[in-house]
Amino acid sequence: MKRNSIQLLSGVAAIAFACLLQSCSDKGGKGDRTDSSAVNATPATPTDNDIIENYRGIDVSRYNGNLVAEIDASDSLTFIVCKASEGINYRDPDYDKNRETIKQKGVLSGNYHFYHTADDPATQANFFWSTIQAAGKPDMPPIVDIEQGSLPQPAKGKPASSIKVDIQKLQKDLLTFVQQIEKLSGRVPIIYTGEAFANQYLTNEIFAKYPLWLAEYSGKPRPVIPVTWKTTGIKIWQKTDKYNIDSKPTDYDLYVGKKSDLLK
Repeated sequence: MKRNSIQLLSGVAAIAFACLLQSCSDKGGKGDRTDSSAVNATPATPTDNDIIENYRGIDVSRYNGNLVAEIDASDSLTFIVCKASEGINYRDPDYDKNRETIKQKGVLSGNYHFYHTADDPATQANFFWSTIQAAGKPDMPPIVDIEQGSLPQPAKGKPASSIKVDIQKLQKDLLTFVQQIEKLSGRVPIIYTGEAFANQYLTNEIFAKYPLWLAEYSGKPRPVIPVTWKTTGIKIWQKTDKYNIDSKPTDYDLYVGKKSDLLK
């Protein structure tokens, strides 16, 4: 995932914005969830904060060093997502440390897999699941990160256009991945991607049934939502990659809604 403090939405604005971030199950159309919503193993447990509010989060990997350990109460974070795996055999070397530290901090935990379009999707899903299983059940559903870096990279000196991407195969394989993770975890996985990437490669409306974590750094009051998720909206908005904790930049993520819904 890509890497300033920033003002949060509040009051009426937050409630209005929640409609963009949250999928509305009472609406029909391409984003309406059917059997997938029934896969959740258990309902989310309501909390004392089970009202629509702003919740802040960050996501980290080995590139962030000991950033998680430096977080304190003044950072007012609700969730931290850490990289677990990549491709078919790469395990983030700081994953166990980050998971344990997140637990000690008392914030919600999440895990993501950096997807490679050139690798077998089922093998990636099984590897991701075995990695997070070994660390214990996270609070948030599994997350798959697919972006420009997920594509095969051109040879040195060659332009990106030299790589020809079979979009239909990419979509079929990604669907295999998320369906396998859904089957293994009993939870509907979240897709993380950027607006431009989604509009180019994730155009099949079937992906709208999966909640979207959108990386969108336009600086606008509301995110520019990819076409596939126009009806359902997004779950989490990564607003910037330049949020600072002790002068160390990382991603800044905003969730507007009920805290308990982060567990779904």
